[in-house]
Amino acid sequence: MKIQKKKKSASFVLPLLFIASVCGICTTIHYLSDENAKYAIMAEIKVASNVMQMKEKVASNVLQKSHVYERPQECTTDQLEQIKRHLLPDDCTKYKKSPWLQRCSFTIATKCIRATWLTNYYKDLEGITAKSPEHFVGISVGCNKGGDALDTLRMGTSNDKFDKRAWHDAMQSDGAELAQMNCAHEANIEEQYSTDPAHTHSGEMHCIEPFPPNYNRLKDSAEKLGIDQEGFVVVNAAISKKGGVTIFPTGADQKVGVENLSMSNCATGTEKKIEEHKCQEVDGFTLETYVEKYVKSKGPIHVLSIDVEGYDFDVMIGGKTSVLDRVQYLEFEYNWMGSWAKQNLSDTLQMLDEHSFTCYWAGDDALYRISGCWQEYYNINHWANVACVHRTQYQLAKNMEEIFLRTLSKDHKW
Repeated sequence: MKIQKKKKSASFVLPLLFIASVCGICTTIHYLSDENAKYAIMAEIKVASNVMQMKEKVASNVLQKSHVYERPQECTTDQLEQIKRHLLPDDCTKYKKSPWLQRCSFTIATKCIRATWLTNYYKDLEGITAKSPEHFVGISVGCNKGGDALDTLRMGTSNDKFDKRAWHDAMQSDGAELAQMNCAHEANIEEQYSTDPAHTHSGEMHCIEPFPPNYNRLKDSAEKLGIDQEGFVVVNAAISKKGGVTIFPTGADQKVGVENLSMSNCATGTEKKIEEHKCQEVDGFTLETYVEKYVKSKGPIHVLSIDVEGYDFDVMIGGKTSVLDRVQYLEFEYNWMGSWAKQNLSDTLQMLDEHSFTCYWAGDDALYRISGCWQEYYNINHWANVACVHRTQYQLAKNMEEIFLRTLSKDHKW
């Protein structure tokens, strides 16, 4: 007697359809006598797979610039008073005419940035983007000793080839003397971003430095370590509002990494200073023309850091047409020197708000929101550090706002 195999009933096929559509990872149909049912299930699997791909695409878009979120709510009266209790206005007003003494509260509070909000964000991001990590792009305008730029690229790529100790040794090789670092965590060569080899991916960091002694040492160190082949790009250039050739101090007899030298040092008696080799021509760009020439990626610029001794707002103005809208995270220095002497922080914040940035005074694991929490004495020009997040970056913005609220809950008086 011949035994016939029974066809699978519809009641059996439907649960399989449901399992296939929910699972989304099933790739093999072992046996179904009903060919139509088999193709139906395969179609369901294909749909489920497409749904998963769509979810991944949506997640990728969220990480990029797909949606601009609302501004944080403006500070309440109580929050404004608490900020003022932390950042006392008295010395900012008292030392208005001698800002170089650095007695203003928001100068003291932001003297050393330890951007835990950013490093924690990138550590969390490693798990989210493990399958398809984004090519990291960072730009440091005024790279100086290069340590911050190196740390940023290490963070953005999770690549331990960007090593703080090795960099420190290379920068001091051949007996070169570096200018003193002002912050303890910067000088601590053991403190750096914890990398994960499983999440290492590509990236590029543009270390832009106009000061010749700094540039020469940066370039030499990058080549010695071979990191110039890994995405650490050192360029001798000055970034300004209008671009073009810039006259910059030669830095004769200056230590590597010295700060407070800028194009303003060559603004008067220029020809004589060039003849005496105290100043020289340096290639100049706006942020727009630099990015167009040197940054190959057309995607987001993940971190933009600006430290140009008084010309930070000029750099931003030179990038407002197309570059700023690509930036996810921005740091810059507020100052009393250079162009800042005739510029207001309130105007800077207004322009950045128009480009969807929320900005904070940035210190050591501490933030005070400036956007929506304005205090009039902030327009008194003193040196300080500011950190801004583009409002497309939901999780990073959330991190920063939480640290701001946590900072307010503490009993600080700067």
